[in-house]
Amino acid sequence: MGATLNHSYQALRATVSGCGLFCALFCNILLTVPAEAGVVLNLETTHHAGSQTRLESTRMEVAGQLLKMDFALPDSEREAVQSSMVFRGGETPEIVVIRHQNQSFVVLDPNTVLALGSEMRAAMLEANAQIEALSPEQRAVVRQMLDAQLGTVLAAAKPPPSTVIGTSDRKTINRLPCRRYEVYRQGELIREVWVAPWNEASEAREAFATLHAMSDFYSGLTSSFEQLAASGFGGGFSLDQHPFDDLKHMDGFPVLTRNFVNGGLATEIVLRSIEAQDLDPTGFDPPAGYRPSALTPR
Repeated sequence: MGATLNHSYQALRATVSGCGLFCALFCNILLTVPAEAGVVLNLETTHHAGSQTRLESTRMEVAGQLLKMDFALPDSEREAVQSSMVFRGGETPEIVVIRHQNQSFVVLDPNTVLALGSEMRAAMLEANAQIEALSPEQRAVVRQMLDAQLGTVLAAAKPPPSTVIGTSDRKTINRLPCRRYEVYRQGELIREVWVAPWNEASEAREAFATLHAMSDFYSGLTSSFEQLAASGFGGGFSLDQHPFDDLKHMDGFPVLTRNFVNGGLATEIVLRSIEAQDLDPTGFDPPAGYRPSALTPR
């Protein structure tokens, strides 16, 4: 049962995080939809692994409560978009993860998570019944093993809170004046962020407001897994605070972010450009012909 619960949780988390951060319900637009004023951000991520580096580019489009992120791996000939994620805010928000390689998409909404939670709950009830049939000594051993599994998930998914410290360091990055912030967790530097003030690009404020809304919505979806796990075997796990929490303590938007693991540089994320554009709302839908795919426990 512990494996089933863990696999179900990993299936949901990997579907979204495998794309870095953060999609729309598939629909057919029969009428011409006018373009909306929006903003486009282009970011470049460098992944460091020893002496090796790997680049990934992200194009983020935001128009009102619509947000789309395209994730691409640059090569010598072209940038092949591997996956996309779209968020639709409003009264019935939803996220859709689009996989271009197999032309499919997965919808993440309360109904999806409820259905997956029902399957997990049924697996937990079955496992509990099997455990109750064991001898007291065997039950104790099995429950200890399951609690240890959940404890491992907890340690990975819910690290201690972070602390944000603004420094006096300032420099210009990509023609934007930036201030350096440091993020610590249990006394260890885990991130440094160079932040430009909002007045340097007013379009960024709207973009990051929608990004926050998407992150809060995802956190709300996955909180049901915390409650489900906590009600199972006396152990529980929580998801990590979403990565945008730290930005709430910074006066502006990130231009350069460096993430550290065990004192070493893990990733660098650079904002290459930001500009206002008119965006077609139909561009936030999965491409025609893509088929929906169910999110099920593995």
